[in-house]
Amino acid sequence: MKRRTFLKLGAASAAGANSHPALAHYQSANPPPSLDDLGATVSRLRNQFLANFDAAYVDRVIIPHFLVSMYEGERPSLPMIDTTLSKENALPQDLWGMLSETWRPNPEDGVTVFLQALENRGPANRRKRIYMSAVTPDLYGPMYREKVTLFFDRLLDGKNASKPLMRPYLDAYWDLYWDLHLGAKGDAIPAQVRQIGESFNTVLAYRDPTQRIVYDNYMSVRSHLPFLKSWIDKRVDDLKSGRTLNPERTFAYYWIKNGVED
Repeated sequence: MKRRTFLKLGAASAAGANSHPALAHYQSANPPPSLDDLGATVSRLRNQFLANFDAAYVDRVIIPHFLVSMYEGERPSLPMIDTTLSKENALPQDLWGMLSETWRPNPEDGVTVFLQALENRGPANRRKRIYMSAVTPDLYGPMYREKVTLFFDRLLDGKNASKPLMRPYLDAYWDLYWDLHLGAKGDAIPAQVRQIGESFNTVLAYRDPTQRIVYDNYMSVRSHLPFLKSWIDKRVDDLKSGRTLNPERTFAYYWIKNGVED
C-alpha cells in the first residue's frame, strides 16, 4: 500500500472544497501580466514577507498563493470524464507543502486518484475502480455502519444541544477517518497524528498564508509528515499481517486486496 495515499485522500478532498485564494488576481476578461510585471510582483512579495516567515514558505506558499489564477465556468449539465478535463495535480500550488516534504508532487512516493489524470490511472480507469471497491453500497451496512452511526450519535448527543457543532465535529472527525481507513481510533491514534489533522484543518479554515496562525499550522503539518508516513506504514503492515482487528471493516483492506500495490 502506498503510504502517502491516505494522507492525500483526505487532504486533497478537503482542499478542493476550501481552496479559495485571498485575491482574485487575474480574471479571464483582463490581459495576462507580462513576465516583467510578474518578476516585479514576486520580488515585492519576497521583500514584504521574508522578515516574518521562513524563506521556503514564502517561495512555496505565499508567492504561489498570490499568483494563482482561478477561473469559474458554467457547470456541466451532465457528469463528464475525458482526458481534456485532466485532474493531474489539480491542487492549488501553495497547498502542496502540506502533502509533500519536497513542496511539490512526488508521484514516485504514491499518488491519489483524486489528483490523477484519467490517462494515468491504468486500463479502464483501474485506479479509480480500485478506490471505489472499498466504498461500494453493499459494504456500508455490514462493514462501516456501526462506525458512522457511533460518530453521529456522539455528535448529536443531547449534551451538544443548543451549541455550535463544528468544534465537536472537528474533534471527532479524525477518529472516524482513521478508523474507517486503517482501523485506528482512540489511544491508537498518536498525538502527532491528531495534531497534523487539526493543523491541516486550521490552514484550510483561514486559507490566507500571510496570517501567522496559518504559517504556524502549515509548518506544524510539515514537521509531522515523516511521523505520519511512518505510522501509516505500520498500520498498513498490521492490516496485512492480521494484527488489526476486523481488517475487512477498513477501506485499506479492500485497496490492498484489489491491487493498490501495483
